[in-house]
Amino acid sequence: MRRKLIISSIALICLIAVAVSLSYLNYGNRRHHQHIDDVKHVKCNHTDGRFCTHLPLVHINTDGQDIPVLADNSMVIDADLSIFDKDDSNNHLDDQADLHSLITIRARGNTSLWFDKKSYLIRLIKEDRTENAKKVMGMEAHDKWILNGPILDKTLIRNYISMNIAGEIMSNAPDVRFCEVFVNDEYMGVYVMMEAISRGKGRVDISRYREDRPFTSYIVRLDRGTVPEEEIDPFTGYTYNMNSICNIVYPARKNINEQIKTYIENDISAFEKALYSYDYADKESGYRKHIDVMSFVDYLIINEFTQNYDAGIYSTYL
Repeated sequence: MRRKLIISSIALICLIAVAVSLSYLNYGNRRHHQHIDDVKHVKCNHTDGRFCTHLPLVHINTDGQDIPVLADNSMVIDADLSIFDKDDSNNHLDDQADLHSLITIRARGNTSLWFDKKSYLIRLIKEDRTENAKKVMGMEAHDKWILNGPILDKTLIRNYISMNIAGEIMSNAPDVRFCEVFVNDEYMGVYVMMEAISRGKGRVDISRYREDRPFTSYIVRLDRGTVPEEEIDPFTGYTYNMNSICNIVYPARKNINEQIKTYIENDISAFEKALYSYDYADKESGYRKHIDVMSFVDYLIINEFTQNYDAGIYSTYL
């Protein structure tokens, strides 16, 4: 037990040292840490029961509709989103909203779908239902956001800490902000607003899909197959009978034809075949030519450190 504690302590010290070093090396692109950068010294002095918070405040109005909670995540509803996020004062529901948008919303997750405190996937849309990319709580403008509702973690800070440590090491770690959430005037608790993993400025910086090309940049996810996205069957899917399903996250399903689907399947399969081949370590024909090895090393370290047992099987993006 003592040996494990010593090893864990050394690993933690090394990880923090690396994170601090990288933050100095990349000072031009410093990650925003809400608990350091957004500290307010304004007290709530209301005596009339008015809700007051120093955190950004989110209100979702569904007009009486229940937010869908379906295992296949196939249904969304429209709702109105208001965000109150003052720089120099506390936030209240009767303030002027700093952001207002029509949204689509549904519950998200797998096991967490059935928790009392739900997490939500939100898409900001315009009246014509096109994307309405907006900056949210100082994060890069986008239309797709996640409201993560920590419930098993009674400290409420593990996801926030994990994402921020990862962000000091990996460039594509989602940005996060604490906030407090109301749905139809009912208080839901402290949440973490998170960037969803998607293509775009400040997110995954890959080229945009073009119809005139037989190839494309892409994002895929290994998961339980409970999302309405295009499913593919790469090499390990049909040879190793993996428990996870590989879904295409980007391009959007409406843009995926058989040619694009086959291209993505073949590209992933080429890497998997190289990885499982007898000459996997060969510099010319091995796995190295297919991936950014150092990004995988970073990914492995951060997931070992946070003891994320889903890593590499579920909720894993490539």
